[in-house]
Amino acid sequence: PCPFWLWTDTEGEGSACSPTFTNVAFRDNRAADGGGAVALVTDEGEASPSFTRVRFEDNATEGRANAYGGNGGAFFALAFRHAWVSPTFTDVTFEANTSTGSGGAVEFFVSVGSVSNPVFEGVTFAGNTAGLDAGGLHIHTQDGEANSVAPLFSNVRFEGNTARRRGGGAVINTTRRGASVVAPAFVNVAFVENTADAVGGLELGSRSGNTLDAEITNALFARNVVASSIGALAVNGTDTDAVVSTSTITANESRVGSA
Repeated sequence: PCPFWLWTDTEGEGSACSPTFTNVAFRDNRAADGGGAVALVTDEGEASPSFTRVRFEDNATEGRANAYGGNGGAFFALAFRHAWVSPTFTDVTFEANTSTGSGGAVEFFVSVGSVSNPVFEGVTFAGNTAGLDAGGLHIHTQDGEANSVAPLFSNVRFEGNTARRRGGGAVINTTRRGASVVAPAFVNVAFVENTADAVGGLELGSRSGNTLDAEITNALFARNVVASSIGALAVNGTDTDAVVSTSTITANESRVGSA
């Protein structure tokens, strides 16, 4: 198939780019860098695209995995140098996408004092594969200055995704020293039958002065399978906290710590 790769680039303070996609399918696209189908790159600007009733299927990254390349098999977002990046996904399906790096379907890289508050409502991540971490979705912050990240997941399902290393369903974490604040919220979500070497369902983690506080309500973690440790949910780091309420964790499999 002929690849189609959308590159949305806003550069400079005051610049903005917020396209709307409705009833669109992105299929069989390939990219050497991040984002097999869509790459959203924002440097000091603002981007808040919306995706409604959109399907991302069989897209892939093929480049060598590094900080930017090879991540986000279907969708890659970079918020850099005081950027504001907050896309909205409503009734969207990510299926059978593949990355050579992290984020089999979706990757967010938030850096140098940026803000990202993506919204996922009625979204399905199914059968995606990551060559490194996060079979379905990866969100992480990096590089010194404080970043602010508050993703919302409402009525979202992660099913049958695979990561070669960690986080079969999803990984949200901070890397390197900084003062980032990350506050994901999960409401009515399911992590089912995802696989990885470690952490089958969801991994949350912060380090080096960053903080991560998650709220998980009415969640299902079921039949996730890992080769080593932690089948369902991992909360890592001294500055990481998760409040889990009205949720079910059942029939997950690992050598150590099935829950």
